[in-house]
Amino acid sequence: MYARSEEADLRRLRRSTTRLGAGIMLITTLASAWIGRGAHATRELAVATAAIVALGTFAIGWLNWRISPYPRWAWIASASTMSVMMMASAGMVEPAKWMEDVRPTAWMLPWFLITWGSVQPGRSGLCAPASPRAGWMMVVGSFLLTAFLTSISLVAELVRGR
Repeated sequence: MYARSEEADLRRLRRSTTRLGAGIMLITTLASAWIGRGAHATRELAVATAAIVALGTFAIGWLNWRISPYPRWAWIASASTMSVMMMASAGMVEPAKWMEDVRPTAWMLPWFLITWGSVQPGRSGLCAPASPRAGWMMVVGSFLLTAFLTSISLVAELVRGR
């Protein structure tokens, strides 16, 4: 498939992309934690926090779609799905509850894309890059993870209400 030197170059590029993505994830996580620290939770603060997570998620998606064997459309759709759902949840849920329940789990969105980006092209299975459904698996996984994380406030409210 690739010449030996091309494979080595591609491995180095993947490693550096993963490291850069981890750095973006760290900055995203620290910024989203710092922005609401000690402040009264407002809708604007929740949306600003969600926007930081959305930007970090998009940045990691952009990094990975350049070098990943997964289809580019899947990266765009996954990053868009995660970002829109995170922003919508910040606008729909009571801000204090969102900051308490959703914000601490927001780091999982960029992490999810880093994980998908680390899958090697030669792998096999349903989620493997060579699978005809690989792109859709990525998008569905992104949707399900984000739906779960953004519904934590609603589930927590049901549990607290009992």
